Amino acid sequence: MDVIIILALIVFCIVGIVYSIKKLKKQNQWKKDFDVKSFVRSGSLVYGHPDIDRTIKLSGFHLKNNNIELYEYYDEQFNIKALKVGDIPFDRISNILSEDQSTIESRISATRLYLVGVFALAWKKREKHELGYLTVFWNDGKFDHETVFEFEGKNAVQRANMIRNLLIKVLR
Repeated sequence: MDVIIILALIVFCIVGIVYSIKKLKKQNQWKKDFDVKSFVRSGSLVYGHPDIDRTIKLSGFHLKNNNIELYEYYDEQFNIKALKVGDIPFDRISNILSEDQSTIESRISATRLYLVGVFALAWKKREKHELGYLTVFWNDGKFDHETVFEFEGKNAVQRANMIRNLLIKVLR
C-alpha cells in the first residue's frame, strides 16, 4: 500500500514538472521587446487562417519579410507582449476587402456557415455595436483562404478600411 502511494506521488510530481516546463516554454514565446512603432492593431482575428484554430480577440500584425506577420498581443502596463501566430505572404494575396456588417452577412454562404458555425450566427445577433470587417483573400499554394478580422465600436468600418488601404499601399 505504501509503495502505491509513493508511486502515485512520484507520477503526480513528474506530471506537475512536465506541465510547468511546457507552461514556461509557452510564456517565453511571448516577445517582450516588441517593436510597437510598426505594429498595426487589427481588431479580432475571427477565422480563415489555416494555422489558427480559434478567434484571437486582440490581434495585430507587422509588415516585414514580404509577409503579414500575425500576432496575438496583450498590454501589460503599457508594454505590449506579442506571440506570433501565423503569416500571410504578400505574393499570395489576391484581394483585400473592407466591409460593414450587412455586407459580410449577405456574403455568408452555406459553406461559410458550415466552416464558421456558431460565429456566423453570433454575427447576426450583435446589432448594438458598429462592426467592420477586413477580409484578406490569399492562397497558400494549394488552398484559397479568407482571413477575416473584425472591428467593433465607433468608426469600426473606417478602421477596417484604413488598414485595407495601408495593406494595399504596401503591396503595390
